[in-house]
Amino acid sequence: MKKILLLFCLFLLVELPALYSQTFSPIATNNYNFDAVAEATTALATTTGPIDGSNFVLYSAAYGALYSVTGGIPNSGLVTSGTRTYQLQSYTVNNMCYLPASVTDSIIFITPAPYAGLSLLCFSTEGAGAMNVTVRFTDNTTQVYNNQSLIDWFGSGSSIISGFDRVSRTTGVPAGASGNPNMFSLDFVISCANRSKNVKNIKFQNTGTNARDCIMAVSGAAAPSFTTTTNAVTCLGGTNGSALISPIGGIAPYSYTWSTSPAQNASSAASLSVGVYSYTATDAGLCAMTGTISISQSLVAEPNLTVTANLYTVCAGASITLLSAGASSYTWDTGSNGNTLSINPTSSTIFTVSGKTTSNCLRTGSISITVNALPLITFTAPASLCLNATQIPLNAIPAGGTYAGAGITFGTFYPNLAGAGTQTMTYTYTDLNFCTSIASNTIFVNPLPAISFSVSSTPLCGNSATLALSALPVGGTFNGTGVSGNVYSPSIAGVGNQTVSYTFTDANNCTATSISTATINSVPIVSYQTTKKLFCIFTSSLTLNASPSGGVFSGAGVSAAGVFNPSTAGVGTHPITYAYTNANNCTGTAIISMTVSECTGIEVQNNSASSFNVYPNPNQGNFRVKVEKAITLTLVNQLGQVLQNYTLDQSTNFEVQINGLSSGIYFLSEQNNASGVKQKILVSN
Repeated sequence: MKKILLLFCLFLLVELPALYSQTFSPIATNNYNFDAVAEATTALATTTGPIDGSNFVLYSAAYGALYSVTGGIPNSGLVTSGTRTYQLQSYTVNNMCYLPASVTDSIIFITPAPYAGLSLLCFSTEGAGAMNVTVRFTDNTTQVYNNQSLIDWFGSGSSIISGFDRVSRTTGVPAGASGNPNMFSLDFVISCANRSKNVKNIKFQNTGTNARDCIMAVSGAAAPSFTTTTNAVTCLGGTNGSALISPIGGIAPYSYTWSTSPAQNASSAASLSVGVYSYTATDAGLCAMTGTISISQSLVAEPNLTVTANLYTVCAGASITLLSAGASSYTWDTGSNGNTLSINPTSSTIFTVSGKTTSNCLRTGSISITVNALPLITFTAPASLCLNATQIPLNAIPAGGTYAGAGITFGTFYPNLAGAGTQTMTYTYTDLNFCTSIASNTIFVNPLPAISFSVSSTPLCGNSATLALSALPVGGTFNGTGVSGNVYSPSIAGVGNQTVSYTFTDANNCTATSISTATINSVPIVSYQTTKKLFCIFTSSLTLNASPSGGVFSGAGVSAAGVFNPSTAGVGTHPITYAYTNANNCTGTAIISMTVSECTGIEVQNNSASSFNVYPNPNQGNFRVKVEKAITLTLVNQLGQVLQNYTLDQSTNFEVQINGLSSGIYFLSEQNNASGVKQKILVSN
């Protein structure tokens, strides 16, 4: 690569002067019709007239110096820009071909000669100009260029010379036009058929209506010729030869065609092998010139390919990457292609690579990799465990490595942390060569039996019936307060959140326990507040009272709301039930016995349930008497003997409890009131 670069640099040193030689050189001409340059005071006296509508002309640098300004065109009249040079006429004579609208005039070549092209140094004033140009040869044939455009001297474009200022012929003082005005080039390519003819003159016709066309000088380009240089191939079978065509004379742009495959169209041809090649070259006139070049071979020893690695000493099986440089295509001794090779060597190895450069030159290289063996590991573990089994310590040889895997903490395996299923555990050990081996084992963690068990899906009450417990899978054991076998008694368990467990062991000898919580709500305490229990069959209905309120009454002669009707109940003793259900849907009950008597016998006057009630009647020697107003009663047996007097008033809550009577018939009557109440009492022990 360095040699190719050196040859290319030498190539440039040889060819650059040709590339940048003169394109357009001055031509000696005369017959200019106007002195447009003031070279000495006054401007009015040293110029023919103005060249624009504002009475301005050009002035020389010497003229500018008289006014201490740096403007003006060169005193020598020599104008150079790049590869173009123009020679203006002397400033003391006519030095411009000045063409107002519709004017035609010519510039004569002092020594007729052939040219590949001509270039005018020109501009227009009072706007863009236009003209037809006719080049006449000494054989009186012509080449015509119609509709040529000129740029106004204050216009924009690629100027040849600019910023030279202008001067008023009236005042003689430079105008100080910064950056303006400008002179431009106008080029004409001579056709191939006319390039062998001598040019005699050029005729100009101003085809515009206002602008003035101003031609200052003419330069010409010689007929083109082409030289070639070559660089030899540097290796056997190589393709790094090259050649360059350099134009001399002529007019750009140049075009080239080489006989390479595929064809190349630049001035230089590259990637050439040994052989002979032809070329065709033209300039802007499209006059083709042909030639041949010969590419030889100069053998040079090829440098080795550089081969590097990210690691030079590795452990067996480790991945390394080899990198080669110095070619464009590569083939490794492993059969792989490309400038990189990724490989996992198991033993120390020398790797070689060969490659060809873009110039088809063969190069080779190699690298040595040292490989250390991996340590051997022995690692065992039990085949299976239950999910709730106790942890087990892990062991592997050689010691000093690290364990990893689900459920492993500091070398101990915890089944419950690992989870059910096949679990993989690894043991990693690194030896003194920093080589690491990894051994793995699997252990199956048996899941615990899945138990479906619930005491009750809804809360229970303290007086709820016993429940038959069930769970899946069957065959396990129930435990808890209130549990007997598979029967659960809420009344024994007690009020509150009570737990019952179910334990089951599966075929893998794994045991699971499911716990269900039963909510047992308390039963409401219900009591009667109604004390009247003895009724005559004709007694009016009575509304019974119980607490808490809001429950339901049931029994003979009673409505759900608690209205008791003796006549509906009929004669006899009737149990009346009051049931109250609380917000937890637990129901408590209370029972009271209502006795209804026909009340036939001794009762004579004012015997009404509203004023005098005895219950129960008949009875077993114990009964209660209740009245609605203060009264004194006398108890008499069937022999007419007075047994006791009873005063019922507000102090006794208008009632009395009579106990301990033996079997027989008794009578209650109002004391000292023969027309008062009388009641027959039947006692049967």
